[in-house]
Amino acid sequence: FDADKLARKGATILTGLAQKMPDDFRVVVDLVSQKGIIATALRDEGHPEEATTVLASGIQMLEEGIVHEPKNWNAKYLLASLRWQMAGILGQRGQSEEEFLMGGQAHDDLEALLSSGMRNPNPSAVRKSLAYLCGDLGHSASLRDKRETAIKYLQESKRYWQELARDEGDQIEIREGYHWAVNRLAELGVK
Repeated sequence: FDADKLARKGATILTGLAQKMPDDFRVVVDLVSQKGIIATALRDEGHPEEATTVLASGIQMLEEGIVHEPKNWNAKYLLASLRWQMAGILGQRGQSEEEFLMGGQAHDDLEALLSSGMRNPNPSAVRKSLAYLCGDLGHSASLRDKRETAIKYLQESKRYWQELARDEGDQIEIREGYHWAVNRLAELGVK
């Protein structure tokens, strides 16, 4: 509740600031960040349609800004995060085709970030996002009897967890993520 309240207050202030500074993309990125928090609260309160509208607005704002600032890696990371969030809401609403389309865009955004050579956000954070996103998409595909899609995403999730273990060492979150992917694959008859 407090996060939503603060995000709404921040969004109001940032909207006013964006009108005074229309060419400052940093303000847009900060505003869209707040929209992501607001959308989460709306979803949790049982208002997925409103959450989708807020996310769609934020996604559009980022897409328009990135055209002019194509090397703003943090904005691109935020865009991928909002698309991932949108995919989850679409999946919960039973819109599986839209879920996989939006989730696939988020996936491609994150992979493009990794291949860009950016240093901020941290490549490990991007890999971790990919590991979780691929797990989400794989699990969702499995629930919808899309076996091949499920296997593809779950194997990719497993691979990202392995890369994180190699680069970050033995950590509980990484170990649990890896075992979760392995167990989901085993349920599908894949070793």
